[in-house]
Amino acid sequence: MQRLHSGSRETMEHPTWSISCLIIKSAYNLLDGFATVLKAYFSGEGAHAKGVPEMSNHSDVFCALPWVHLNINPDGAATLCCQSHHPLREENGKPLNLQTHSLEEIWNSSALRGIRADMVAGKPVPHCFACHHNEKIGAGSYRLVANQRWQATVDADLCEGGQTRPPRYFDLRVGNLCNLKCVICKSLYSSQIERDPVHGPWTEASYQRLEHRFEGSDDWDQAPEILDEIVAISRNVEEIQLAGGEPTINKTMIGWLNHLCETGKAAQIHLGLVTNFINVNPRIYNLLPAFKSVDLKLSIDGYGGVYDYVRYPGKWDYLIRNVEKAKSTRSDIQFYVMPVLNVYNFLHIFDLLEWSDKQGFHCHATLARGVNYIDSRLLPPVTRRRIHDRLEDYVSAGRAAGLDGAGLRGRLAPWLAEIDATDFNPETRARHIDSFMKFTNDLDRSRSLNFRERFPMLYQDIVAYYGPWRAEGRFYDGRRA
Repeated sequence: MQRLHSGSRETMEHPTWSISCLIIKSAYNLLDGFATVLKAYFSGEGAHAKGVPEMSNHSDVFCALPWVHLNINPDGAATLCCQSHHPLREENGKPLNLQTHSLEEIWNSSALRGIRADMVAGKPVPHCFACHHNEKIGAGSYRLVANQRWQATVDADLCEGGQTRPPRYFDLRVGNLCNLKCVICKSLYSSQIERDPVHGPWTEASYQRLEHRFEGSDDWDQAPEILDEIVAISRNVEEIQLAGGEPTINKTMIGWLNHLCETGKAAQIHLGLVTNFINVNPRIYNLLPAFKSVDLKLSIDGYGGVYDYVRYPGKWDYLIRNVEKAKSTRSDIQFYVMPVLNVYNFLHIFDLLEWSDKQGFHCHATLARGVNYIDSRLLPPVTRRRIHDRLEDYVSAGRAAGLDGAGLRGRLAPWLAEIDATDFNPETRARHIDSFMKFTNDLDRSRSLNFRERFPMLYQDIVAYYGPWRAEGRFYDGRRA
């Protein structure tokens, strides 16, 4: 479940709406009584309302997550949630980071206390830009889903901006250990890309290794103290989402899940794994049955050969084998397919959607933003028309099969409108298509792949619109990565 290529978290114009957060269309409306509950709470009728102003008119900025949720990124950086690209900071401006701060220090920091107080006062916070943007374009938001999910907890536990009870919902990415080098990814989320002499230099945001607080551990994310801290602060845990890197091969994450199973706590916990599900540690299959419920959120950006290209060196056949094995562990696993739309896969995404529908899996697409050389806005006009036509064919076929046509269209229509509404100007487009060709050449040559053969129609559309394909790359020096 990753954030894609990005600039700094503070300056990125369009944050990536990552696949790591489950956005369920049916959950976009808040429960009818939410505003009433909050009004009563803050007007003095709630157990902790002393000194807290009424906020019944502030539901457009309020989010329950700062009171229940702890989010850590692969390099240890603490953010409000997986959708936020603004780091949490101490009062002196120093970023809060698990490499240098304990989980307790982060949870009770002045940064989170200030956000809670601002939300109570009805003040917008910059950390929430992505959700507010998505709501404006009609794509729904993580904020709305979170408010519905955590209403009861907010009603019972909400404090007045000071120290709160321990978090109940954890979204952890501890370290960038990963087995894949996906075209949409970067060093921050993949140790394989970080070590790749060709792909690595293309990524702008590196994996930060700070002078950490753990003695005797070269890799901070594998320090035993990390697991101890997670166990200590998660005593009230109700929901867990693990992403990466790749959580199914992360020793610290597997150790936590094993602890929850051994202590019997797993039976009360909803578990979500955002995973490529390729090289799964066998212990994972044994742990899944112990949890109250399990969501497997599969990071899949294409079907068959398209998957093999964009999720290199992953193999579609291996993925299918592991999905079937997971099904055999328990019959009630909820599967989600979480494609990230980009210049490589958008035209071919319908094969994946149709496969997902046949499997009965939920599917939630998001749009890759933050790095311009894989951006869907590079798609030529003729390719966009093809996508629109295929969308209509897909919706018609779905209706004929008894599926909800409006729901099927809603998977992609907002993102098609978004790329048209925020399109590049001709000069910018020319500059970025040059980088796209060089990036593709670098990866193809270092991985023995062939974009032209894998995506012949897209290739023809691109050269017809932009001119001949450039031959040069940027970082490939003749060696296989």
